[in-house]
Amino acid sequence: MNISQAYKKRNSKGQILVITLVVLMIIAITIIGVITTLNRDTLQVSTSDKYGQIYAVTENELLRGVETYGLGYNINQLNSQGCSRNQSSTELRFVCDSEPTNPSNLDISNELIIYDTKNITELELRKDESYAVNLNGYNNDIRVTWDTTNTAVEFALTYSDNGVNQVRVIRDVYEWNSLYTSNGANNFTFTSNSATGTTFRISSISGLSGSYTTQNLIIYPRTTNANTVVTFSVSPTSYASFPYQMRVFESQSFDASDPNTPLVSLDSRISLLPQIVSLFDYALLTNGQVTL
Repeated sequence: MNISQAYKKRNSKGQILVITLVVLMIIAITIIGVITTLNRDTLQVSTSDKYGQIYAVTENELLRGVETYGLGYNINQLNSQGCSRNQSSTELRFVCDSEPTNPSNLDISNELIIYDTKNITELELRKDESYAVNLNGYNNDIRVTWDTTNTAVEFALTYSDNGVNQVRVIRDVYEWNSLYTSNGANNFTFTSNSATGTTFRISSISGLSGSYTTQNLIIYPRTTNANTVVTFSVSPTSYASFPYQMRVFESQSFDASDPNTPLVSLDSRISLLPQIVSLFDYALLTNGQVTL
């Protein structure tokens, strides 16, 4: 065998070795990729299952809170149930650690937050639906805002005429784009006006005189689109004399044994003032007064 033949033989063996190493490397990378994908998919399924279990516990605790501490419950009684209390000018808040029934493989901790607030937020009303804001004697400014520009808003103030023992109604309509075809009463003095909000002072409403006590301010969205849902916010300028309007429930849960646990948070809110039934509401707006 000459030198040229020996060189070709060694070169051929080297090529085979390189090809073998490349093939092994490709196989290793593929195996690692498959293992990584399987691990990731397993983790995603496990996390999804855990989230579903935590969500179910969170929802159950939220529903229990609404049922137990809903309308008619004196929220101050939570003082005697080990809940922490915090009060500000706009809300009265309690934070309660509950002990939910856990799935066998999880250590779920739940925190139930319950608070009464004087601000009305995320109030959704369809066309011509109504919502009554509790005034309970409040006479100062009120700011009302909404999220659609093609909406007129009708207001109805109900108050007790203490001199003649009657409940009376004063109405007016706020509109920006001339959507409302009925004659305006011009009883309210609207200020800070825009297409999506207005402010007015209760005591400045035309027709209020003598001895009276304000009861409710009823809000109606008036729009040409029957499918429109309008979201309102209502707040006073003087919180001291303004009553609480809504009770909010927030339920939060997580797996205390897992540092990578998903956190599930759900909330619900109810009006502290029982809303006027439509028939009585219609009678108020039609007749203008009800004798007690």
